[in-house]
Amino acid sequence: MAVTQADMTGHLILYTQAPIAEDVPWEEHLEDRAHTLLTTLNRPAPSHEEREDAPSLLVGFLYLGEGRMRLYVRHQDDPDVVGCDVRLAEAGPAVIAGIFPRSQERELFEEPGDDPHCAAVVKLIH
Repeated sequence: MAVTQADMTGHLILYTQAPIAEDVPWEEHLEDRAHTLLTTLNRPAPSHEEREDAPSLLVGFLYLGEGRMRLYVRHQDDPDVVGCDVRLAEAGPAVIAGIFPRSQERELFEEPGDDPHCAAVVKLIH
């Protein structure tokens, strides 16, 4: 819709009003979920001293394909690294909050198969 109006000098001013969309379509990509997941687990970025004292740290990740990612976690009281498998489409707040604590639950540990980067795997895929 356009409206014209004369200002005090006699010049015409054209006002336009675009329709406001209530729902803006947005497609979230798995890469966006991966970025959110990794930055959330690593924020704020720990200093060297904080890394030495942290009870648990994200030490790496591997994109597995098919929308899955393996997060590598190290705990202060355990020299071994644990891989946590997540499905990026499910990587919401509950999954993010559960990665460090669930990666210490030994009853959930599975053999890592041919992954040389971890001693055990915990599948956090529903």
